[in-house]
Amino acid sequence: MIPKTEDGRILFVIPWNDHVLAGTTDTPVERNVAEPVPLAVEINFILGTLKNYFVHSPSKEDILSVFAGLRPLAATKAGKSKTKEISRDHKLFVCHSGLITITGGKWTTYRKMAEEVIDKAIMSGLPCRSGSRLQEKY
Repeated sequence: MIPKTEDGRILFVIPWNDHVLAGTTDTPVERNVAEPVPLAVEINFILGTLKNYFVHSPSKEDILSVFAGLRPLAATKAGKSKTKEISRDHKLFVCHSGLITITGGKWTTYRKMAEEVIDKAIMSGLPCRSGSRLQEKY
């Protein structure tokens, strides 16, 4: 773990099959896309940070694979401007119609989040419909 980078973020470097996995970044995006891709600024940030810690300064030619994803963060009413200031906790809401919404969270807590949604659905007492019944109806 690299606890302090030039902009105050944390970077992880994890050994994996004679290589390393390095990341993560947290770059706000203006719109949701179906297939997110790593941004050049993110790759450059990771490589630039690793140069301070590795004997061999990694370059783009050393990269074997990259991946990206989008995570909806549950912003506070104060409207924090930096993603590192926004809580990674998930939030669960049930509106008057019974619609359950979950937002925020982390990749490592997805099972806990799913459990809470199911528990909330059971506690609501509202009838549940399976996807196959919905497909038959429409």
